[in-house]
Amino acid sequence: MHFFRLRPGLLRHGKLLLGVGAGAAISLNSMGLTNEPEASFFQKGFSKELSHRSFGDLARGLFVYEICSRAWLVKTSISAMSLCDTLHLSFLYAPFCRRTFYRHFCGGETPAALIQNMQSLQASGIAPCLNSSREIDLPSDIDPRQFVSTANTVPDNIKVPAPPVQQEMQNIAQEAFDSYLYSIDLASKVENSTCAIKLTPFINPLVLFRFNAILNNSANQPAAKFTEMLNDNPSFSSYEQDELRRFWSFSEKLCEYAQKKGVLLFIDAEQTYFQDTIHSISLDLMKKFNQQEAIVHNTYQLYLKKTKGILNEHMKQSALENWLMGAKIVRGAYINSEPRHLIHDRKEDTDRDYNAAMESLFLGASRAAPGNKGASQIPSKSRQGKWGIMIATHNKSSVCKVLDLLEKKKIDTSKTSLYIAQLLGMSDDITYALTDYPRGEIPEFHVAKYVSWGPIYQVLPYLVRRARENIGALERSTEERTYYRQEMRKRLHI
Repeated sequence: MHFFRLRPGLLRHGKLLLGVGAGAAISLNSMGLTNEPEASFFQKGFSKELSHRSFGDLARGLFVYEICSRAWLVKTSISAMSLCDTLHLSFLYAPFCRRTFYRHFCGGETPAALIQNMQSLQASGIAPCLNSSREIDLPSDIDPRQFVSTANTVPDNIKVPAPPVQQEMQNIAQEAFDSYLYSIDLASKVENSTCAIKLTPFINPLVLFRFNAILNNSANQPAAKFTEMLNDNPSFSSYEQDELRRFWSFSEKLCEYAQKKGVLLFIDAEQTYFQDTIHSISLDLMKKFNQQEAIVHNTYQLYLKKTKGILNEHMKQSALENWLMGAKIVRGAYINSEPRHLIHDRKEDTDRDYNAAMESLFLGASRAAPGNKGASQIPSKSRQGKWGIMIATHNKSSVCKVLDLLEKKKIDTSKTSLYIAQLLGMSDDITYALTDYPRGEIPEFHVAKYVSWGPIYQVLPYLVRRARENIGALERSTEERTYYRQEMRKRLHI
């Protein structure tokens, strides 16, 4: 049995980078935006942006969405590429992916290419959120469902891996740590840039899995602190304690460096069998580093029934302990692999919790955050005393909801440092509509793009997983294809 599984490239998980996205994909009609003013709001900014793109970029984007919007072609491509992976022939499709899907959805393979794309985004009024995530998962012979939300069911102590396996895991942890430090350095060079990270590479996933199961049985679970659980629980072996301490040490040092550089960190969500631990360590990290400004942001997946309660509990802890809340809210990234009973029964329930979470965060900040009355143009100064919030969504109704809150000032949002984000290459009509949205001298929110970067063999497995978990994004692909077709017809005068 393997002690861990590094999600491999390029296509071992059976999905190509096709329509990745966080949040439900919807059309204008499905959300009721059928009248011309609202529909044109989302189209106008993106049409203007497309008119400035080179013919090559336009042709590549059109090609990507022509494929993404055809299910049969997607399935055929996936089958062919899976066969290549099985035969160790990924080099047959990697060059093609690099010139098409990778260039459309990713920021670059080298720092120079990435910086160029970051500066281009910044010139358009978009804040890059850098992501060099490494995907780590459980061994394939482990069924996590027997331990998820099952009372009094905890895996046995983890067998100590052989020295070569331990060394390999330590190398993975160190490489991920170094990669994140480098991303933070790059983000510090472009104003308002941020970083997204995954903490799972820092620990043996089996230890993380066991800690999560123990946490599930804790009466204080929503408010459980990682360090308290580690220090007060005698059930961990010395090996497990070493792994958990390494997990904390890497995470703590990463946050220290981000704070030193003035770069915001967004801790990505994980599968349910890891996520409670991520919540608990994020709580400790926020308490330690979010004293003056919200550096650390935890991610809350609102397609899970219990997430609303966890978010509310974390906001209470923030108010009681006088630290600044940092939150990224998403609908969810693992919906096709989670135990069904943990997920909302209807999409409407997810939408309700998502929009309610958005309002709760604004309301919580207005009541608990000290705020910052100064009008500093320096990002680190303007963020002081404010809660950090990222509304990460491709859902137009949620975007309209947050704009309505800002415009009508139904809730005081002056005590929040707000980002509204989409993935690079996805929902550009939303992104560029937001950049055109009228604001004062000091913007009430930043528009962000989640930018994956790095060598294709490292980045594509992560994007593959995002594709697998966001099948519904094909509907959005059809909509975005329309924008590209319209611009191409203009260029070709047809």
